[in-house]
Amino acid sequence: MTLTSSKAFDLTTALAMALVEANNRVIICGRDKEKLSAARELWPALTTLVCDITDAQDLAQLEVQIRGRFPGLNILINNAGIQRPMAVMDSNYDEMQIEHEINTNLTAPINLTHRLLPLLTSQKESSIVFVSSALARVPKYTAPVYCASKAGIYLFVESLRHQLNNTNSRVVEVIPDLVDTPMMADRPGSKKTQPAVLAGSFLRGVEGDSNTTFIGRTRLLFGLQRLLPNLARSIISKD
Repeated sequence: MTLTSSKAFDLTTALAMALVEANNRVIICGRDKEKLSAARELWPALTTLVCDITDAQDLAQLEVQIRGRFPGLNILINNAGIQRPMAVMDSNYDEMQIEHEINTNLTAPINLTHRLLPLLTSQKESSIVFVSSALARVPKYTAPVYCASKAGIYLFVESLRHQLNNTNSRVVEVIPDLVDTPMMADRPGSKKTQPAVLAGSFLRGVEGDSNTTFIGRTRLLFGLQRLLPNLARSIISKD
């Protein structure tokens, strides 16, 4: 049984479809009721829950629903992401937008994971999956808040994995290539992976033995970051 929480519904829907086809019971939570309804129309087997995971009250209610209705939950997929361009010296610097971006990308997934850990660790086996970003290690200079928040996810994953080392819960980081979602709509010239293609790679990676799954060009990019960091950064700046 899988819960996937996200604002990137193109990718989440593709993941949900792949999971359903693999005979999993899948729950999607998100704040957009219309998008949730559209996903369920495509796949009636899906369970959809309306929830804004950045809202403390919504998050508390989600925890109650999951514990009461889905006590067999054994996979949590954190796939929240907002990326906004920002110039720190811009006179229109919006502190509320900065806070919202950090809450969505970093704080909310941490809080959701914390709330569901007792249930997940009580299962015979479970997985906690974080959809991270190559920008956590190779920054895109025009999106500093997104990069910082995804770097926070990377470090949280490392710490959580250490803390759960003696449990039956596995912590997995998935690092996708650029995905053709609304968040990437302003980058028409970039080479993007279709959500359905990424979903297949995602499942193969999560089902494998590695705790870090690189999808597309990200493994090569990380290699370049170690050997030729300036080249890696130049590639990110062009994408």
